[in-house]
Amino acid sequence: MIRLLKFIRNLFIFLLVSVLILTGLTCYARFIEPYNLKTSEIELRCERLKDGESLTIGVFSDTHFSAAYTTDDFESVIDAFAQMKPDVIVFTGDLIDFYNSYAAENDPDEISLQLQRLEAPLGKYAITGNHDYADNAVINIRGILENGGFTVLDNGSLVLPYGDFGNNTHFVLTGLDDYVIGHGEPSIVQNNISTDYNIVLCHEPDVADMMTGSEIDLMISGHTHAGQINIPLITAYALPKLGEKYKYGLFKFDENPDMNLYVTSGIGMTKLPLRFNARPEVAKITISK
Repeated sequence: MIRLLKFIRNLFIFLLVSVLILTGLTCYARFIEPYNLKTSEIELRCERLKDGESLTIGVFSDTHFSAAYTTDDFESVIDAFAQMKPDVIVFTGDLIDFYNSYAAENDPDEISLQLQRLEAPLGKYAITGNHDYADNAVINIRGILENGGFTVLDNGSLVLPYGDFGNNTHFVLTGLDDYVIGHGEPSIVQNNISTDYNIVLCHEPDVADMMTGSEIDLMISGHTHAGQINIPLITAYALPKLGEKYKYGLFKFDENPDMNLYVTSGIGMTKLPLRFNARPEVAKITISK
């Protein structure tokens, strides 16, 4: 009987501690980590640049504006870019989690007003992600981005207005439309490749495997949220389509050693209003000689 009582007591203590730990972790994942923005810094080299020349790209993605992530929460992103002072700002898709439910309770123009506050002397550029096509709202999403001062580069390309590098080399920026639901076509990248420094924006990072044969110097993606609820051995089974292989960080490729892929963890949340072991971020990518 005494042993049974001890067992029941120990079991009760174990369950109580487990509940307290789980509650604490859930509160952290709901109210702390999703708003604990970090700035990641990545440095890449290009021998085609002259001494002293460089390009700084500010990157953000996957804001998923919703009840869990509001335009007020976006203030931290604005502050981060103000301190960073990038030459260019790029957004790699998934602006609003679900447009119809968001627009029913919020004014989407407020997002444009916040985006207008982001400043970059060489421009602000964006592509669409799979959530931008939800609710057949991609035209609305493009309008919000454009009203916010962003040039939407879905299946488009341009030369950044930076000047000449070395042997008349320029930075060329190409943006792909969403590949899962949209009309993204990797061959468009090949059509715009030259001897320039080629930067590609593509929402889904695993599309990089389709483009290693191209002369891409840098591809920038989002989509994965770095797992969002990042638990070893578990999260791998919940990653989104075309985000299963390259979850987060900087990657290189044996097939093309000159090609870099950076996958940002993004800003907001989808499905569950939680982030754990996957802090939101803005990224600063510096390309220099």
